[in-house]
Amino acid sequence: ELLRQVANLARDSGLEVLLFRQKPETFQDLYAEVPVEVSVRGGYHQTALFFDQVRHLDRIVSIADTSIKNPQVEAGQTQIDASFSATTYRFLSEEERERIAKEKAEAEKKNGKRSGAS
Repeated sequence: ELLRQVANLARDSGLEVLLFRQKPETFQDLYAEVPVEVSVRGGYHQTALFFDQVRHLDRIVSIADTSIKNPQVEAGQTQIDASFSATTYRFLSEEERERIAKEKAEAEKKNGKRSGAS
């Protein structure tokens, strides 16, 4: 739902969403990072407005790896292509934490056997 809100905010800000691709989650001890790769086209001020609106969402969304390029004047307005990653976070359930810890322990055990055999 949150990712849908972010995409809708981009469109509502007057941006054309060129790419909106969820990437694999990365797991930490208590939470998972949910990254999304985003590319938009629109005005610089529209892009800044979008970032400001994301800042006011109920959940934390981190914007990183921002790239602005390809400025072109269209109908008297400067249009840009902006690419960035938007990451939100979710708490892991107890079951997920246990499963991840078990998988990590098994991977370490497996890697340990390989290292010991060398």
